[in-house]
Amino acid sequence: MRPLARPLVVGLVITLAACSGGGSADEEDSGESTESPVPAALTATVERVIPAEGSPLIPGTGDERLELVSAAAADGDIVAVGTRRGADGSRDGSALVRSTDGREWADVELPAEIGAGTLTAAAAVGDAVLAVGNAESGQPAAVRYQGGTAEAVELPFPDPGAAGQPAWVRAVAAADGRVYVAGVSIEGVENPQDAVAALTVLVSDDDGASWTPLELPDELRVVDSGPAVIEQGTPGQIDLITHAGVPVVSVGVPGTDGVTTTLWTADESGAEWTVLGTAAELFEDQSLDLLHSHDDTLLAFTRAGTDAAAWRSDDGGATFSRVETEPWTFGGGGRQSVDTAVTLESGALMVAGVTEGEVRNGRRPGQLELWLTSDLETWQRDLADPALTGVGYQRPVGLVGLGEQAVVIGTDQRSPTEDEAEEAGASLATHGASWIVSVEASDVTEPPVEVTPLEVSGFTGESSVSALVPVADGLLAVGSAGSDAEKVPAAWASPDGATWTPVEAPALAEAPGEIHAATATADGGVVAVGELRGEDQESDDDDRLGVWRSPDGAAWERVDLTDAAYTGAIGYGITLAGDTVIAVGVSEPEGRDYRDVGIWRSADAGASWEVVPTAEAPFREHDVEVLADIAVREDDTLVAVGHTGVPEDTENGGFQYPPVPYVIESADGQAWSVLPAPFEGMEFGDLYVVTPAADGLLALGAASESMDLPNLDAPMLPSGVARQTDDGWDVSDQRFRHQPRILAAAESPAGTVLAGQWYRLSAGTDALIAVEREGELVAADAALIADGDQSADAAAALGDQVVVLGSDTTQDDVTTVIGWSVTPR
Repeated sequence: MRPLARPLVVGLVITLAACSGGGSADEEDSGESTESPVPAALTATVERVIPAEGSPLIPGTGDERLELVSAAAADGDIVAVGTRRGADGSRDGSALVRSTDGREWADVELPAEIGAGTLTAAAAVGDAVLAVGNAESGQPAAVRYQGGTAEAVELPFPDPGAAGQPAWVRAVAAADGRVYVAGVSIEGVENPQDAVAALTVLVSDDDGASWTPLELPDELRVVDSGPAVIEQGTPGQIDLITHAGVPVVSVGVPGTDGVTTTLWTADESGAEWTVLGTAAELFEDQSLDLLHSHDDTLLAFTRAGTDAAAWRSDDGGATFSRVETEPWTFGGGGRQSVDTAVTLESGALMVAGVTEGEVRNGRRPGQLELWLTSDLETWQRDLADPALTGVGYQRPVGLVGLGEQAVVIGTDQRSPTEDEAEEAGASLATHGASWIVSVEASDVTEPPVEVTPLEVSGFTGESSVSALVPVADGLLAVGSAGSDAEKVPAAWASPDGATWTPVEAPALAEAPGEIHAATATADGGVVAVGELRGEDQESDDDDRLGVWRSPDGAAWERVDLTDAAYTGAIGYGITLAGDTVIAVGVSEPEGRDYRDVGIWRSADAGASWEVVPTAEAPFREHDVEVLADIAVREDDTLVAVGHTGVPEDTENGGFQYPPVPYVIESADGQAWSVLPAPFEGMEFGDLYVVTPAADGLLALGAASESMDLPNLDAPMLPSGVARQTDDGWDVSDQRFRHQPRILAAAESPAGTVLAGQWYRLSAGTDALIAVEREGELVAADAALIADGDQSADAAAALGDQVVVLGSDTTQDDVTTVIGWSVTPR
């Protein structure tokens, strides 16, 4: 049985356990806070609306779909439009739903021809909402919604003739009493070589009562030509907005090198059109996601690779300049895109989009993203709010302002199952969704610590750090060097946490394996534990507990444990209790299908060891029992933490299980008893770290529970922080959008510094550095968000700072060591 790398049991049965970025928690003033106020900033509070039973946002009890595509608001009503589909994916007509507050929704009856057709866009026109699309016959069509009813509106698009196809209506925009509608027809379909996709823009000066087609230059009117326009069915990607009283049109044409998008604008009469340029010319080869008119500024949101970007034009689109933002604002793991925006009454701008993760079961998951700015210079991205969590695909289609609130309207598609992974066309239940976002300007507090990246040097090749130990001349880092089968135990020394020197010790490199934990001894020595691996990578028959010791961190010896009791064992945690060194992990007793707890004691600074019996009660109450860490409480009691599980066999011969938190204690390291554990009752819970802290003991790890949504259960993700009290464990009510995993901790003048990772929905991991305050996790720095996978893995105090080392796999999946200095503010 091949050993587990580290007891980080993530996913397993709980495949939904994936989620967060870091935000800071509000805290009461204890009189001892080192936090300092900074100027007021925009903050957002998000409420995920759970549709009531019978809501029109839920199209059915199976895989029926409500695919909303656009939303607008007028005269106190919010209107969203889209298409209904049956459980087999077949089109079931168009939909128009309304709400006064974004919470309760009602269906609106549509004229029969339009109800059986499609609605593709909506815009506020005076006191009404104009929704446009195509009737069942294929002819252009529109409805005017006002006061609870929808009436048909004629759209006089030119007749393409017997050899053409009627215009597909693609966009509508209105401002200053003028309404524009754009559609694309196909002319000359009887001869594919002569086929033309032709753009028409209609304008109305009387709220849609009458319409006039604008005369367009051929370069704009002819969207595309040739057989491709027939094959595409609805050629061209058309967007239309109004800015400064004139229309701005973007026309995207698919090609072998991707989509070529060109921007055009007209004068106030619509008679004179000017090409502004292609997206490649205007936005440095980035693709265009969205145009938005924000007061006197025309905004464009683009995407290059996986990151989004914002651009502004103050001359009507003639030139654009990139809005400078922090790398994490529109970047990070996954693929960011922007879908919709709204300017609130205060002048603040709210933007909504989605971050897509890696493909899972044949589809990309997507989570809602929100950005806020009051001046286009300082941006806030909502990284923590649990109301933004989701496990399928959430996408915003419209943003409407209600004073200093906004309603995000979108869709929520369930996740595909493993059985649907190969069915690209499988119909997945898709519901309408809404989120209420309250915005206010408030004084925010900076976190109690400042995080500064370290220019780490001295780690060559692929290296991994598992633990940091304070020693006489600075810090000692332990872990492994090399990759996969070539990994060998390794150590590095540093006087300052930034400059590291490899420890040249034959005892570390003479056999493959890894060091997982280390502790200082009373005489200044170091004892480390981990695993030694046999030469056969397909078998663990020769694997055994790894123990190394050093008098000073420079000279090392390996303790050769040949007894059968150490075969297959792995040490994950170690501590010094008086004169005794105690290590914990897992053992592999003969005749057992799964692993037992492993506990080992040494009374001579790691030179010799005894095995603590774990074959009887209180052990073996579960098929799987794992200990990850051990510490000494202030009353000299030993406390060890980890997880238990009931495994299920998998098709590949392994096993999986949802972990359950596990805590044991002992007065002497020999006789142990089981304690109630934090996060009990949650669907996922694992403890990786236990550490003394001011006024108590902290158990740290990760947990998740389900939030019952109409489409699928979604994870609610606690902080992973629990503080032991006389009555058990205090666990805060904090919930996050992504999952915090606490992997290390160290004391500092500002409190207990926590290090770990944010696990984001199929979009990798980001380093997490935080401070524990009264049982809550106060995240330190949003700038830790990175494009690749990063993690903070080890922490130790060095003077007034805490040094944190971690891993980065951004470049070619090669693991490199990175670091940060954490200091009190």
